[in-house]
Amino acid sequence: MKLMGREERTIEVSKDLELRLDGEDEATISGYAAVFNKKSQPLGFMGFREIIAPGAFTDTIQTADVRALFNHDPNMVLGRTRSNTLTLEEDSKGLRVAISPPDTTWANDLRESIRRRDITQMSFSFEVVEDAWEGEDTKSPTRTLRKVNLYDVSPVTFPAYPQTSVKARSMTDTDLDWDAIMGAMTKRDQGLPVSEVEYRLIEDTIETLRSYLPVPELPEETDPVRRHELQRYLDILAVH
Repeated sequence: MKLMGREERTIEVSKDLELRLDGEDEATISGYAAVFNKKSQPLGFMGFREIIAPGAFTDTIQTADVRALFNHDPNMVLGRTRSNTLTLEEDSKGLRVAISPPDTTWANDLRESIRRRDITQMSFSFEVVEDAWEGEDTKSPTRTLRKVNLYDVSPVTFPAYPQTSVKARSMTDTDLDWDAIMGAMTKRDQGLPVSEVEYRLIEDTIETLRSYLPVPELPEETDPVRRHELQRYLDILAVH
């Protein structure tokens, strides 16, 4: 199984690993963007859990020009590795981040929000280079991230976690083999046997197409009985 495109995660960390201000005049924003060997909550419509292996960021933090953004907004740049205003380091706990933000109004406002503990979490944007799946045939498979390309780290107001946010590439830029997909679907429609490879191809195609759709949410005011029925329907759609 392969998830394509850029993904975002916001980690759950203990208070001693949360986002904070350090240094003289509290000028540095620091914290952990990722924690190793900690199983995530269920992610996405598949409900898979995720573990980040130590060393997953080793290569990318040495070669990539990573940005520090606020809420993953490219218009709000807090730091950059190439300019030495962003430092990334792997230690025994995870990926530690230190940001020297600019002396601007919005960045100073962000520092104040962090000082007040209004903002305490960080998120990171990445693309998988190497991963490993276990229990793919179960209701709760586990994915281990072994190597990733890191794009940005970001203090966030509303974390996307535990729902994974997969930013898929355009349909013309995917790795989907449309001829093979149509062939597999035609065999399925005609009642012919579908191979394991073709079955996986159909599953991956559905997964990619779903990444273009917003996650449906039920209105808070929905009647409890009706809400239960609608939720059951959404659960069925997630399986098929």
